[in-house]
Parts: sequence; C-alpha cells; structure tokens
Amino acid sequence: MRNKINAAFLHPFFWTAFPILYFYARNQNELGLSIILWPLIISLIGVTVLLGLTRWLLGTEKGGLFSTILVMWIFFYGALVSPFRQFQVVVSNAVIGSNKIFIPLGLAFLIGWGWYLKKTNKSFERINFYLYLTSAFLLIFQLISVVGSQMANPAPERTQISINQTGVQEYEPDIYYIVLDMFAGEKPLGDVYNYTNRSFLTFLEDKGFKVIENATSNYAFTEVSLPSSLNMVYLDEIIERSKPKNNNPRPMYDLLDNPQVWSFLKDRSYKIFNFSSVWGPLENPKGADENLGTSKTISILGSKFKINEFYMVFLQTTALSPVIRNSLRDQTRLQLMYPFEQLPELARLPGKKFVFAHVALPHPPYLFDAQGEAISDTELAMIGDDFTDKEHYLAQLQFTQNKTMDMIEKLLTNSKTQPVIVLQSDHGPSSILGNPNKWAKPFDPAGISERMHILNAYYLPQGGDKMLYPSITPVNTFRIVFNYYFKTDLKLLPDKNYFSDLKSIYEFTDVTGKF
Repeated sequence: MRNKINAAFLHPFFWTAFPILYFYARNQNELGLSIILWPLIISLIGVTVLLGLTRWLLGTEKGGLFSTILVMWIFFYGALVSPFRQFQVVVSNAVIGSNKIFIPLGLAFLIGWGWYLKKTNKSFERINFYLYLTSAFLLIFQLISVVGSQMANPAPERTQISINQTGVQEYEPDIYYIVLDMFAGEKPLGDVYNYTNRSFLTFLEDKGFKVIENATSNYAFTEVSLPSSLNMVYLDEIIERSKPKNNNPRPMYDLLDNPQVWSFLKDRSYKIFNFSSVWGPLENPKGADENLGTSKTISILGSKFKINEFYMVFLQTTALSPVIRNSLRDQTRLQLMYPFEQLPELARLPGKKFVFAHVALPHPPYLFDAQGEAISDTELAMIGDDFTDKEHYLAQLQFTQNKTMDMIEKLLTNSKTQPVIVLQSDHGPSSILGNPNKWAKPFDPAGISERMHILNAYYLPQGGDKMLYPSITPVNTFRIVFNYYFKTDLKLLPDKNYFSDLKSIYEFTDVTGKF
C-alpha cells in the first residue's frame, strides 16, 4: 500500500519539475539555477494543493493520475499547439484562433477524464508505477545534465588590463553608455530596408555627437559583443582559458557581472547604475551599485515577477499563455520604456556616476509600431523567425529613434556639467541571414554586412571627440574615454570584426575588411 501511495503521489511532482528544468536547460541554463526557483516553488505548491483536492474527490491512485495529466497539459500545451499556431476558423465573420479552439478542447478532455476516473472501478496501480519510473528517470537525467552544465562552465579567468594614470585628472564627467540592441547601421538600412535614418543622425550631430560612419561591431551577438566592449578586450584568450563546453555563453555572462570598465570607475569613486534588461544576464549584475527597473510586475498565483526573457518565453509555453499573454506584453512594454523615461532623471543626482542601459530595442519581440502604439498578437520571443520581418523591425526602429532623441534631449538639459555619452548598438539585424538558430554556411556577405554594421555615436565634451577616428570599434570605446578624461595610457587595439553563428558562437571568423 505504501508503494502505491508513493508512486501515485510522487510522479505528479516529478512531472512538474521535469519540464521546468528541461526548458531551463535548453534556454538559459547559463544564468544560474536561481532563475527557476520561484517557478518551481509555485508549481510544486500548486501540485500539492491539487493532489489534496483530487485525493479527496477521486482517491489516491486516481487523484495522482489525474494530477499528472493536468500537469502535462499545462506545461506541454505550447508544444502541442505550436504546429497549429496559424490555424484559424471563421464563424459569422469572427476569426477564432488556435487558443480559442484548443483551450476548450483541453478543458473538455480534462472534465471527461475526471468523470471517467470518478465512475470507473479499474485499478491504476500499474500505470501510476510506470509514470513514476518514467518521470523519476527523466528528472534525474535532467538534473545530471543541468548540474553538469553548471560545473563544466566555471567563471573565466579575466584578462587583467594594467591601467596607469599618466597625468592629473581635471574633469570628472558623468558617463552614460546606452546600447540599443540590434540597431542597424546606416548602410544596411539603405541597402536592405530602403530607409534612411539621416534625420536621426543629423539630430545627434546637431547636439554635439560625433557619429562614426560605416561603424562596425567587433562581434555578431550580444553574448560576446558586450563582454568585449565593457572589458575593453578581445575574447580569444579568455575563451581559450575557460574552454566553455557545449557552446554555453555562461563564461561571457560572468564577464558582465562586474566588468573592468565598472571596476576602474568604482576605484575612482563613481557610482554604477545599471538599468535591468529583459535580457537575463543584465537583469541584476552584482557589480552595479544599483540595478534599476520598473516596479511593474506580473502576478501569478499571488506571487509577483519582474519580466525577463526567461519568464517571458517560458510562460508562453504553458496553458497559462492565453490568459496572461496580454499582461506579459503590456509589462514588457513598460519595462522597455523605463530607461527612456528614467535615465535623464539620474542626471539630477549628485556625485559621479556611470550609467549603463542595455535596451532590447529595436530587437524582437515587435511590440511597437512606428508611432509607439501597441502591436497585438505578437509572440514574445527574442530569437526566432521574426528576424526576417523587415516591416515590423523598421517600425520599431523608427519608434526607438524617436524615444532616443527625446531621452538625449532631456539628458543634456538635466546635466549640470557636460556628460560623456556613448550611444551604440551591440550588433545589427539579420533579415538576410534569418533566424540566428538557422544560419547556414557559407554566410551571405550581404548578411554579414547587415549584422556587423552598427550605430556608434559619441558625445565627448571638452575636446574628447578629437580622439575619435573613422574605424573605431566598441572594443576601443572606453580605452579612448579613459585615456582622454582619466589620463590613462591604454594602448588602442587593432579594430577587428569577428563573425560567428549561434550554434558555434565561439568559432570566430575574422571578416575585417571583407564586407
């Protein structure tokens, strides 16, 4: 009897934990296990309540079986419905989408299944035992995979830069580093999108920015681009030493936890402000003195979550998606707008400060039209086939430009002394190459050009702009800034461009001068 109870009661918990770990392992296992703590706790509490209710209504064996079927439906709903995502039925001029079809069908099945279990006299001891064995095996296998991945990718040994001060610093500006994710360079905007953003670049120039023409990124993905620019190094030696397994970007994310640019400035009594990004590694880096983000959250089963990429994508794979997807979109929009609204206000604060804002715009998901109005029925996916959607990308880019101009205007107005402002993108879009998970070799040179051309503009007051040169890339950004304003002797590195794909992100190909 004890074994029967154990099997019937344990496998619903196992089937709850397994899909959460499975999704975590295949999406953001590089972020650390803490990111799935709350989903696990809430889900397991929910299953405990469910088991108590179903045991009272159906008995031990039937209750365990019904609970597992319900758990499977909730967690695997997205996978079941995904092939039919575009399926629609028109009834009296009303369009009924896949969710409005599959949710009622699923509920009807669950009600029928529960009714059958209530009425039948069959014993489900054997099927409960098999579900128990299967779920235990899958859970143990997944735990080994997750723990092994964590242990196989330790924090990398950093390349320490020797920074010597050669003169007396007379001017200590506030520094703002604003990265607009996937903002295209001027050349691909004209060549690929038949669009000119000259009015935006002219606005920056009129405000005193030096806009680098034909600017390029050092790397093709945020995972390697930002660790490079914020640590002022190329990544070859670090990757060679850390030898990341399974293409795991976790070692790169460790470089973002307290990058050398922040360390240098903190040693000089600067306060580091980071705007929490929907991109997980920059949600709460330890090196920042303050991580700023919208207080707006989404509430699930009484618990509040700040939306990041993991929750945004994970919740859409569950049967909760049709109920909460509009709330997810709205909260994501608010979080994306937060830096534009609040960054200029930091200029009013006393004391020296470095402000970093990685804004996931105009990167997908496409949530805004050109005027900033909300786009409905968009999938909240940051990687996928939306990369080929040039129309929505361009509209979101235009909106991003307008918000950026307004932010820059207010920032300069609110600043008591002239700040340093670096406005960059980490890489360009990829409408030619398409979904980064599906890039095919050999890579189209036009696709490489679209991906590697970026926005790169500098507001360097009191003569700092004289240090700039036409081919400067992000790896030298803060070498230039520190040499001029902090009288350091950092040697400028050769400006190189390294291309790779998402399936082999560390296999860099030198494409300097080839696009």
